[in-house]
Amino acid sequence: MAMKKRGMIFALGVAVLLSGCVSVEEIKQEADAGNVEAQYDFAMILLKKNRAKHGNEIEKYLTMATYARYLPAACVLASNILTERKGEKAELLLRAYDVIFAGVADSPDIEKVSSFLKRSCPGYMIGYIRYLDTAGYGEAATRLRDSILTDSGKYGFQDFDEKELRGIKTSCEIAKEKERLAEERQKRLAEEEQKRLAEEKQKRLAEE
Repeated sequence: MAMKKRGMIFALGVAVLLSGCVSVEEIKQEADAGNVEAQYDFAMILLKKNRAKHGNEIEKYLTMATYARYLPAACVLASNILTERKGEKAELLLRAYDVIFAGVADSPDIEKVSSFLKRSCPGYMIGYIRYLDTAGYGEAATRLRDSILTDSGKYGFQDFDEKELRGIKTSCEIAKEKERLAEERQKRLAEEEQKRLAEEKQKRLAEE
């Protein structure tokens, strides 16, 4: 129940009551024609009507609107994925985050968003860390992950998987690891070359 409540933090609420002169079928037609507001409205009608029965269709129209960068749809889509713990929808969740957090990747805003998420809905933290990393802010993602692990006693891990959090390797860490391995390889090759030259020298001296 707590996760469900937190999962709806970003949702903007159910759609307003529609005018009696506009039928659901007309809204669906507008949605299918590419109207993002209609896509969101139709998804919310289905969600309010029977979420379990229309789950796939709800996700379909929210996804369409999210890909068109419609914020309300992205909020509800992210909430649904988190609430239902749809691990296989990680890529879609990142797409929703990209809309929700668009323009807030500068350092001061990262701190502001991170602080809010830690305090109000920590269930979003892993997704936000992955979002920052894929958006090109690997250093910020690394700092945020490490700060959560450091403050584990304060925040706890009841809202997300500690193992998953510890398992995140950010792009900058991967790049540094590749650089370290490359340096080690160069060092090893240099040592092998020196050893080979020394052996050749010893052999040559012995022959003389």
